[in-house]
Amino acid sequence: MIKTLLSIILTCLLFQSCQESVYESPISDVIIDNESRVFMCLDSTLINGKHQFYFTDSIIAIDASFVEGKLNGNSMFYYPSGILSEQGFWINGSREGKHTSFWNYGVISSNKNYKDDKLQGESFSYWQDGSLYMKS
Repeated sequence: MIKTLLSIILTCLLFQSCQESVYESPISDVIIDNESRVFMCLDSTLINGKHQFYFTDSIIAIDASFVEGKLNGNSMFYYPSGILSEQGFWINGSREGKHTSFWNYGVISSNKNYKDDKLQGESFSYWQDGSLYMKS
């Protein structure tokens, strides 16, 4: 009985220590260099780890992971209304795979695929009513 209990406790502790911490802070606490796509704290230190930045206490702006200030992993960006603006995967600050953008009321505005931050394959753009506008 004691061995089973200790085994359960150790498993729980191991599982909890493997979970990634999520840092939450206001969007005003981050500097974003749009040209280089580097994210920094106000003291110019590069952002690392999983972060959620908020417009206000309850409206999320960015939900993403960073390595040395660069987006790394699945990232989601939101309008100030809280509606999803863009989602996609990043590797070392470069877009990789499918990226989806949305109109400010939630309808998809585009689907694009990237390889090493360059457009790859077909891209789709949509009218505000969701109907296909252009395939390229």
